[in-house]
Amino acid sequence: MIDKQLEQVVNKCGNLNGKISWIDVQAEMEKLGESGSTEMWRSRWRRMHRPGKRRVKDLQGGVQEIERRKAAGENVQVWFQDGELWYETKPVQELGTMEFTHLAVRNEIKIALLGDTHIGSDKTAWEELMAFYEYAYNQGVRDFYHDGDMTDGMYKNRDNSFYEQDAIGFQQQLDMVIDKYPKIDGVTTYFITGKI
Repeated sequence: MIDKQLEQVVNKCGNLNGKISWIDVQAEMEKLGESGSTEMWRSRWRRMHRPGKRRVKDLQGGVQEIERRKAAGENVQVWFQDGELWYETKPVQELGTMEFTHLAVRNEIKIALLGDTHIGSDKTAWEELMAFYEYAYNQGVRDFYHDGDMTDGMYKNRDNSFYEQDAIGFQQQLDMVIDKYPKIDGVTTYFITGKI
C-alpha cells in the first residue's frame, strides 16, 4: 500500500525537468500519515525501481534460490518490503587502487578510503572488507580512512531495520566492531566522524 502511495506522490512531485523534489515527497507522504525522511523515501523509491529486483513468491523455493546464487559467488542483496521478501543480484566490484603524488613535497603517499560498512547489519560484507584491507596492505597502504556509517545504527525512520541486524543497539554493534573489524600490524584506521 505504501509503495502505491509513494509512486503516486513521486509522480505528482516531479517537476518540468523530470527531477523529483524529495522535500515535497516527504511533505505529501506526511499528509497521508506516513512519516520518514527525504532520504528514506528516495531510497525506498529507488528500491522499488531496481531493474533486477525479484519478489519471493514461494518462501522456501525463494530462499533456496538465494542460497544457490550466493554459493555460486553472486552478490545477492535481500530485504523485506511491505511484508514481502525481495532480492536482487549486483555485480561484484573489483578492488582497485588510486595513486597520486603530492605536488608540494613530491612525496608519494598511499592511503585507502572506505565507508558504509554498516557493521551490525546482517548484510555486512566481512570477507570483502578483510580482502580490501589485505589487498591495500599488499599495495603498501598503511593508513586507512573510514568516512562514515561504520555501524548500521538504529533509525527512527526505519522501524524494521533491526530485523536485518545481527547486532542490535549501540553496545552490540560497538562490540562487533571491536571483535571483528580488520586488524593488521602496522596499519592504522582513522574514523572520520561527523556530528553526534
